[in-house]
Amino acid sequence: PTAFTAPRTPTETVTAQIWAEVLGVTEVGVHDDFFVLGGHSLRAVATASRLRAAFDCPIRVRDIFEHPTVERLAAEVERQLLEQIAAMSEDEIDLSLTVE
Repeated sequence: PTAFTAPRTPTETVTAQIWAEVLGVTEVGVHDDFFVLGGHSLRAVATASRLRAAFDCPIRVRDIFEHPTVERLAAEVERQLLEQIAAMSEDEIDLSLTVE
């Protein structure tokens, strides 16, 4: 087991909070494994749903299996968000920046 490392970025923080709520644990470090903490496919479905709502990105259950730590999954969320931004037109970007 690795030493506890607290979330370091806003994306890691939100991801860790969602994991803690779904898994019923008090604290989740960035190197903790979703499945070692008690995660399984049904909890992965709930986690993916919560992450999609929190970040408005197309995270999938498969992403949790492929990136089973907070650090890796948060990096995948950020990658997906950057991909979405890159695909936007300048008008869409301007609109998203003015909408609160």
